[in-house]
Amino acid sequence: FFLDNVHKVSGDPFEIAHYIGLTRLLRAEWYYTQVKWYNDLPWYSTALSDTDEELLYKGRDPRTLVVDSIMADLDYAVENMSEDMGNRTQFSKWYALAIQARICLHEGTFRKYHDELNLQNTASLYLEKAVKAASQIMQSGKFSIDKRGGKEQAYRNVFTSMDLSGSPEMILYKDFDLTEQIRHEAGKSSFSFTCNFSRSLMESYEYLTEEGKAIPFTKVDGYQTKGFLDVFVNRDPRFSQTFMYPGYIKPGDSEPFRPNLNLGGYPCIKFTAKEADPQCDFYTDQPVSRYAEILLIYAEAKAELGTITANDINSTVNLLRNRVGVTPMDMGNLPNDPVIAAQYPNVTGANAKVILEIRRERRVEMACEGLRTDDIKRWC
Repeated sequence: FFLDNVHKVSGDPFEIAHYIGLTRLLRAEWYYTQVKWYNDLPWYSTALSDTDEELLYKGRDPRTLVVDSIMADLDYAVENMSEDMGNRTQFSKWYALAIQARICLHEGTFRKYHDELNLQNTASLYLEKAVKAASQIMQSGKFSIDKRGGKEQAYRNVFTSMDLSGSPEMILYKDFDLTEQIRHEAGKSSFSFTCNFSRSLMESYEYLTEEGKAIPFTKVDGYQTKGFLDVFVNRDPRFSQTFMYPGYIKPGDSEPFRPNLNLGGYPCIKFTAKEADPQCDFYTDQPVSRYAEILLIYAEAKAELGTITANDINSTVNLLRNRVGVTPMDMGNLPNDPVIAAQYPNVTGANAKVILEIRRERRVEMACEGLRTDDIKRWC
């Protein structure tokens, strides 16, 4: 309806174009959600009324047409939305690029690994577009990984901060506020009430050897039978900033919290602020889009294209590992890990190891941020 009527508006053409871009961005996001559910579906480029029987009863359009239309919306948004982020809570060109990068990575890898679509020959077009969108954000100089708090706290601080306006990692965040009664349930819903983390995720965090080298936890002798206390020893610091560590005391309690083993035994503390009772609603600011994901999109897309270099790894994945003090990934010395290889048997070829390690890094860095289900569907 907005797009059908915006031509009637007079005013600053750049401001009008920004809001057209914002509207088309939101339409693109919504439509791609439907593509992920239904594959082929009707595409509508105009508002409908209850008398438009031919349009209301039209059949599905092919996925290719719908995705091309989504890309046209995103291209317009990227070209016309304002770069101004305000205090990083406003929709901007940078968020449009982030969504374009996310959607293009999904579409490219989905087409590559789902041969039932018969679209493998077009996968690289979307992977290249993902690289282009991510690189525009990376080259802007406006974003960096937030290291405030040091390697033992910086990662978790991103998800438990009362004010993310100063975080260089935020492309877009939601500003929650207790006094305005704008609160959320991120910590409450993830804190051992309905489910806990899986053993599979626990095993994805690397083990740090005495020499400081990071190796897959599944390469450690006896990893299958290590107890709750032992699995926290010498792990990637993101592990104890995401998983509830032994001796964790819930805010307001005096004794360590006892996990509910029936729910899996590995509760989440990633979104639980130190001063907030996890049984209450939270008002910590929450990331909507952060720079870490952009780096992972760039690395994965280039790995899938077969064009990734050691410099690419250093400017993406290793920036995330540096935040928490984990040994940099070395493309020339990647581990043979039969466990992760068995999880993704369709990953083959010369770049298989680097693709698998980027997937491990993505699972660890983006844990509990709402991307895992889509990742599994596009990869498998």
